[in-house]
Amino acid sequence: MRRRGPRRWAFTWNADDTNLIVDSQGMCLDGRFRTANLGLAMPVAKCGFKEVWRFAYRSLGLIMNVKNNKCLSVPGAVSNAAVSLVTCDDTRQAQLWMLSH
Repeated sequence: MRRRGPRRWAFTWNADDTNLIVDSQGMCLDGRFRTANLGLAMPVAKCGFKEVWRFAYRSLGLIMNVKNNKCLSVPGAVSNAAVSLVTCDDTRQAQLWMLSH
């Protein structure tokens, strides 16, 4: 996912404590994943509701995809940086998130 102009992201709340990640235009972070996509920019697409679209915020600050157990990462945390799915590692700063409301 790349940021184009002002964009805000929100988490839905599902009864199973998972979330869809929805942007200000009503599109979702697409969690469908293939090993070849590891570390590449994640697409944004029309929302789906299967397990591959769901994410869970973990107490250590990781945001993990429920289906493939990969975590969101922003290497370098620079403006307009791409968000990708990578192998979860709570010692990597690029994978730690702080959510606010």
